[in-house]
Amino acid sequence: MSWFKYPVGLSAESFIKRLEDELGLVGFARFLKVQEQLAAVGESCVTLSRAEWLVVLSAEQESMNQFFECSERLGLFQVEETATGLKVRTSDGRVVAESNPSHPVVDVFAIYTLFDLPQQWATWLIESAKFPRELVELPGADRVFRHWIASNVTVGELEAVLSVVKAESVAVESLGQLHELVASFRRCKLKEIKEC
Repeated sequence: MSWFKYPVGLSAESFIKRLEDELGLVGFARFLKVQEQLAAVGESCVTLSRAEWLVVLSAEQESMNQFFECSERLGLFQVEETATGLKVRTSDGRVVAESNPSHPVVDVFAIYTLFDLPQQWATWLIESAKFPRELVELPGADRVFRHWIASNVTVGELEAVLSVVKAESVAVESLGQLHELVASFRRCKLKEIKEC
């Protein structure tokens, strides 16, 4: 059976609050229904006919369209009309779940996580990203974390940056250097968007 992680406190996350502000609790429920569909196929996208999506989302045509438009605008999913129906893709192309128990299950919601406090970033970098504690606790670290909070840097963006750093065998020797890598990553994303 495929599955995905459902973190405690998901409903308090800012991306869910924005979804609920626009669509109410039904928006949150439909978000989870899409996550279930993605987990069932174990891929980063799932294509269903419009009729199938209507059933899955317990929706009428107008409310389904509204949900997908809102989800795209908030960066939760990418939705594409195909010859066979609607293809819904995770916003960063990640696989939501693996049916093979030897592969780790992705915390799909981490990509949307925004922190409100500098200490949350410090804790995440040390515990989840395995960033050296001595670098995280240097003077000036709070300033970097406050900048990330103010500019809505997500955990998913940091994970993407750190995976590139690891793949390219780049040694990150300071938070300032990591901050520059995040800024560069964001500039590249904006450039890609402008070129579409």
